[in-house]
Amino acid sequence: MTMATALGIIVTINAPSAWLVFAAISLSIALIVTIIGNVPINLRTGRITEETAPKGFIAMRRRWDVFQVVRASLQLLGFILAAIGIVGGA
Repeated sequence: MTMATALGIIVTINAPSAWLVFAAISLSIALIVTIIGNVPINLRTGRITEETAPKGFIAMRRRWDVFQVVRASLQLLGFILAAIGIVGGA
């Protein structure tokens, strides 16, 4: 995902178009959501064993699901916008 964001930004700098700019923005926001939302929860759940599962585990898992839906939606949007920008620019 980081590579897709970097590639989106590089392509946008080299051949700017509104589609590619919005694709780069969408992919950048998806990366930020991952770093701020998913990764901290992943780190916490990585230390959980069957004996140490916290009481709020289900709520934490639901928050992760929300971050995952937002991230995946932004990545899909970024891909679609990049495809339109590249195909439309050719």
